[in-house]
Amino acid sequence: MRKVVSIALFGDNTPYHEYLLTFVLAHANLFRREDDWHLVVHVDDATLANEKWSAVLEKLRAADIIELRAMGTAPKCKAMLWRLSPVFEHGTDYVFCRDIDALPCPRDLACCETFIASKMDVHTIHDSPVHVGIMGGLCGFKTEGYKSAAGIYSMSDLYRRAENIDWTLHGADQILLNAIVNRAQNMSLLEHRYNGWHCGPGKNPPAKKGTYRCKAASTPVPDQGRSSTPLINGVEQADILANHLGSAGYDRTAAREFWRQFG
Repeated sequence: MRKVVSIALFGDNTPYHEYLLTFVLAHANLFRREDDWHLVVHVDDATLANEKWSAVLEKLRAADIIELRAMGTAPKCKAMLWRLSPVFEHGTDYVFCRDIDALPCPRDLACCETFIASKMDVHTIHDSPVHVGIMGGLCGFKTEGYKSAAGIYSMSDLYRRAENIDWTLHGADQILLNAIVNRAQNMSLLEHRYNGWHCGPGKNPPAKKGTYRCKAASTPVPDQGRSSTPLINGVEQADILANHLGSAGYDRTAAREFWRQFG
């Protein structure tokens, strides 16, 4: 079973580029290749034209740590949709889209595995009280189920659905993802709903399950993650390296030091 974590990196040496190596390090220790997890990195022309980052990406690709996809150029929110490209690649069973500035954590892996076991079509994680609907950096797809239910079989099909989308609008990619789910009543969705986590479990009241037009099930985001890597100090320490799943920004130095010591 081929399972993909998909990220996108674009722009000329932006602050997001600095998160790449920490993301790769944490991902490689949690989403193990031995378990058929693969990290696909989609990049634009500007990134490939940057001598430093093109060299870094090529070394990671040559070492079989990442799979690299050159995607050309696109407006920011349209480039974010590059992360869905593996959904339409033959032989890929599951795709999970993530933000490059959000640290992979054991709780994320636990959520992904629960979604796979559910055999549902779409996955969304809400690990903050402000998370709602389909989150562009915390969504997942059972590829065959999603394509069939949505009637979308390629990136060209996906972009055609977005013909009325203003790509300069913040969150335009999420507007499209939510619209697709709302129109596909034969689609099934698993929501991991907010369970009070912020810098640790039980800090805030949990959320009620969301409302969706398609068939949906809801379960709390677990307080306890898991890892296939033996961690001397346990998975709890790895989970609190970020405030919550999908948290934009974190202490990269602390995360790197943790995984270099225990990973």
